Amino acid sequence: MKEVLLKDLQNVLPIGYFTADGARQRHFEIRPWRMPEEKAIGKILERGGIAMDKFIPECLALMVTKLGTMDFGNIPQSEKTLILHRMYYSDIMYAYIWMRKEAIGPELNINVNCPFCSHNGNFAGDLDTLKVKTVDQLESVNDLDKGITLRDGIQIGNDIYPELIIRPPTWMAMDTLTAMSVRNEGEMKRSIFQNSVVKVVGYDDMEHFVLTDEHMNSLTKYDMELLSREINDIMGGAQLFIEVVCSNCGNTFAASIQWDYERFFSHLSMPSNGMK
Repeated sequence: MKEVLLKDLQNVLPIGYFTADGARQRHFEIRPWRMPEEKAIGKILERGGIAMDKFIPECLALMVTKLGTMDFGNIPQSEKTLILHRMYYSDIMYAYIWMRKEAIGPELNINVNCPFCSHNGNFAGDLDTLKVKTVDQLESVNDLDKGITLRDGIQIGNDIYPELIIRPPTWMAMDTLTAMSVRNEGEMKRSIFQNSVVKVVGYDDMEHFVLTDEHMNSLTKYDMELLSREINDIMGGAQLFIEVVCSNCGNTFAASIQWDYERFFSHLSMPSNGMK
């Protein structure tokens, strides 16, 4: 993977998708956010609350006008949402970040405690400086596959299979989680593993293999963390934290970005004048 800054990548997806004729598509466009869009997004919030697994793709389905060669503006909302759910997680998050930058600008207010001096305050970060891992050389979706070897393996029946083929997770890994299970680390791992593992080497050669809960029950803690690390390595996309400078002690530190509407799109997300 290649690492670039968001300001240099612009409105280009880190991975993208392939059309039926094998052409890779990465460019996307976002509509201007005016009062009609504000009211429409307000309806999304009313209907689905602020659960990010639902809000992010619905918001993008409303705001994205072009996605590669697709004229997104003329596709029914339900169909657009389904298309987005099938896209890579890293691409969806990148488009969401870009939408915010286009609407309000790259400056983002973060409320956090400084890890050096414990000062609590609002610090300004710059989305343009986010590092983004991209996949530039890609001939087909199969080029995203990566083979890994578990230490203890997965037991299926009486046999142990150590080798897996994984692929970057799609947004469907998030969509299968409920509001309660999002807070359950084990449920999150289960959903991501199921979405990312496309083959158990030596078990079968099904084109659409699905790793079941029963398959995963034999995974040891070591292999779960190994699998999590390997999936994270191939996921790509923008880093999900931003560097800020403490106004009290002057140290620079990484702060997690808060993705909900209030802290990412409302006036609360805008640094005040003079904030550093």
